[in-house]
Amino acid sequence: MGLLYALCLSSHVGAGDDNQYLLLGQALATGQGYRVIAFPDAPVEKTIPPGYPMVLAPVLFAMGDVERSIIPLRVLTIILAVGFVWAALKWLQPRIAAGSTLFIALLIAVSPYVVEAAGLITADIGYAFVSLLGLLVLDRRLLNDDAKPRRMTGLALAVVMCAAAYLVRTVGIALLLATLASLALRRQYRSAGLVGLGFLVLALPWNVWILAEGGETYLHQLWLKDVDFPAFGRAGGPDI
Repeated sequence: MGLLYALCLSSHVGAGDDNQYLLLGQALATGQGYRVIAFPDAPVEKTIPPGYPMVLAPVLFAMGDVERSIIPLRVLTIILAVGFVWAALKWLQPRIAAGSTLFIALLIAVSPYVVEAAGLITADIGYAFVSLLGLLVLDRRLLNDDAKPRRMTGLALAVVMCAAAYLVRTVGIALLLATLASLALRRQYRSAGLVGLGFLVLALPWNVWILAEGGETYLHQLWLKDVDFPAFGRAGGPDI
């Protein structure tokens, strides 16, 4: 599986998300702050969460040059892709017949989207990996384990996974909502409150920083009529 993804390795960087994450990671690695250094005025980045650029920054710092960092960063993505497939296999095992689990995991591993994403420097695979780890923690440490020490560890891991998913991709808020809903449905309100509070402690600073810089949180886009044309304004009842 890793060999299959390795075939996607390339030192070429496209003009899309690859380039954006590289620039943000490079800005952090060189001490320029969370800025889009491709522009002369290096504006502050207010849309892309800092989670994945922070993962890229140590590699960029260690290599000392963007071009020399491309292959190591793509190898990092491959490692995350293998981890994602492993997490998918573990999550599927108690839910599907043994004979089908490996087959479905294999289908996930060779799906065109996963193979393509494994060869890019974007947050997609990292987000998928963290989200599935979060589901594993929820399933094995919070919903099906009453041992207090393991449960407290599970709560801490759930907080970290929910915050990490959100800070890698804003849509990661779905993992938090799923965790809170699952705990609430089982009347584990204290656990739900602790996870929610822990999430706020870790994730809120990013949103406060955006607002302090005069920007709008990424969730604001959910209410726009057209994300490509913000001037059209927010969607109302008839638009929905």
